[in-house]
Amino acid sequence: MNGQRVVTVPLFFQLHIIQLTVPGAILFTFFLPQRIIMFLFFFYYLFAIFIYKYVAYIEKRFQVINEKQTTRLFPDESGQFFIHLKNGANIPLVNGVCYFHLNSSLIQHKDQGIEQISKTLFSFPFSQPAHSTQKWDLTLTATKRGVFQIEQFECVLKDPFHLLTVHLPVFDKLKTEIIVYPSPKEVAGLQELQQLLTGSYRTNFSFYNDETSIIGVKRYERESFRSIHWKASAKMQALQAKQYEPVKNYSWTICLSLAADRGFGWKENVEDLISFTTYICQYATKHQIPFELFISVLAEGGPLLLPLNEGQTHYAKALEELARISDDSTLLPKQGFLHYVTRKRERSSTIIYIGLQKKELPLLSQPTFLINNEGMVEKLENLALSR
Repeated sequence: MNGQRVVTVPLFFQLHIIQLTVPGAILFTFFLPQRIIMFLFFFYYLFAIFIYKYVAYIEKRFQVINEKQTTRLFPDESGQFFIHLKNGANIPLVNGVCYFHLNSSLIQHKDQGIEQISKTLFSFPFSQPAHSTQKWDLTLTATKRGVFQIEQFECVLKDPFHLLTVHLPVFDKLKTEIIVYPSPKEVAGLQELQQLLTGSYRTNFSFYNDETSIIGVKRYERESFRSIHWKASAKMQALQAKQYEPVKNYSWTICLSLAADRGFGWKENVEDLISFTTYICQYATKHQIPFELFISVLAEGGPLLLPLNEGQTHYAKALEELARISDDSTLLPKQGFLHYVTRKRERSSTIIYIGLQKKELPLLSQPTFLINNEGMVEKLENLALSR
């Protein structure tokens, strides 16, 4: 909050002007008594005392309750939030005005008592009874992805006669957040990624097994040495092998790179890439596929990473991380990002790259796919195929 408080007073009621009138008041009171002039001076001083005391008293007991609230929307959806004001004084607050800035991509609904002064500046007048709180509800329609806040929020208090004005300290940003999720943009060919892969889900048949889950024994059929069940072999007088739970895994590692192909800065089609990523996360959630998400913007300890998980809650977290990407985010170079992904990703998952070129990608043992700029899935060669 900006701690500066600004008071504006008409010239005739400024303190130095009031002080200059004192000799005249003494003259017409004690040396040249004039009842009418005496009455005018008396009323002038009484009125000045009233407006100063009124505004000072109201100011001390007025409060903007800056509580945290979050509104989550998709583009073209409408949502509501409120501004919470409190008057703790014993007298009513007669004249007040609030000013604030909103991002131009948030369209406020009409007939809410809010005036739009400029493209981003809004205001609303208010009055408030003694010992009361009130909430000003604002309904907005989102037009694009992002995280937005009410910025430069300022309350201006006035006396009942609109003479003395106090500009209270400005809130740089209220704790209110409007999170606008990205719209999904279809990616063609995702169904190709659903194939049997070594992993953690039980199934009736798979080429892969969970070696931590032994469900019985069977005849040894040239399995690996560690698969021999020695106790069963001794009992049966013939080599026996451990029988493992067959499993498959649909887990995906989704990697979104937003760095430009040449030089520094962001790719030109950032919004398309974010929308493709949103669709992939949505598809994975719908088909109960666990996924982890890497994004080439800086977070604590390295690139942004959403650990492997599944379900609607995980999808909501992914949407929020994608919504928070902005020009203020610290963008990471491609090679550093890819090196981090290679070290931190789940080893058994399918790899999906977005925003990268084939020549930039490492050769991995996992099935690897690339989403091109048109939103098409391209299967890439991996180590298993290259051998």
